[in-house]
Amino acid sequence: MNYRHIYHAGNFADVVKHTILLLLLQKLKVKEKPFAVLDAFAGIGLYDLSSQEAQKTMESRNGVGCLFPSGETKCGPDDLLAPKAFGSSPKGTMPAIITQYLRIIGLEAGSYPGSPMLIASSLRDQDHLIAAELHPADYATLKRNMSYIPNVHVHHIDAYRAIKAFCPPKEKRGLVLLDPAFEVRDEFEKVLDAVRMVKKRFAGGMLMLWYPIKDRKLVDNFYKHYKEIGYTQTTTIEFEIKASEGMNKCGIMISNPPYIEEELQELMEYLAQVMHGRYKLVAPGLDPRVS
Repeated sequence: MNYRHIYHAGNFADVVKHTILLLLLQKLKVKEKPFAVLDAFAGIGLYDLSSQEAQKTMESRNGVGCLFPSGETKCGPDDLLAPKAFGSSPKGTMPAIITQYLRIIGLEAGSYPGSPMLIASSLRDQDHLIAAELHPADYATLKRNMSYIPNVHVHHIDAYRAIKAFCPPKEKRGLVLLDPAFEVRDEFEKVLDAVRMVKKRFAGGMLMLWYPIKDRKLVDNFYKHYKEIGYTQTTTIEFEIKASEGMNKCGIMISNPPYIEEELQELMEYLAQVMHGRYKLVAPGLDPRVS
């Protein structure tokens, strides 16, 4: 209840998480059938990067700031960098999903859109977002920030209870996003329980999980117990930057991933280049243990 994402908005972990999220949403839209997204730890939806909290940590400089010419995110959509400004990517062009991501950010000049706003920007008329937020003040802010966007339903509810309440969605198709704050030591155990519940109630749906990598033993133990849950297809990414303070490594686990290996590889190589980081990737069907 004490966590405030404003201190971390737009950091490297947000960039990795949100670009992969947009890639998954893009794949869901290949079919005309409607889908639903459950954002279980929704936050407030939009973060002011000029706020005192964000300026205190300046974490966005090592994240989304790397994608803009001045290191700031105050550019409008017409001020985004041309692909050549980043140097040469493996295929010589900016990944399309980065262009989409930057244009969404550019529409909110000076602010950083959280996952609910990014998801909402990617919905079609037939799709919808269920956003769950427990913190009373953050829930009120989220509801206000999302009030003008159709197909978005905001709920004041605990994330783990939201899984039980809203899975499976009526569309029987979609994505569950889990990105807890990991403030408590047993959060990985709670996440495993959540993953088990998603597997039981929405076995065919995609599940995307974000987690910090600060204690290797905890993460490896999580991988071990995750494998026992029974997902046959899993993609795992670990991404690290050379920051000297704070969290500098995180992971993304995608259960029931679509075919995204080539696009994901291109995206990770690009982000590693512009954010001066490195990554490891395990393809579907393999042991999620990354070493």
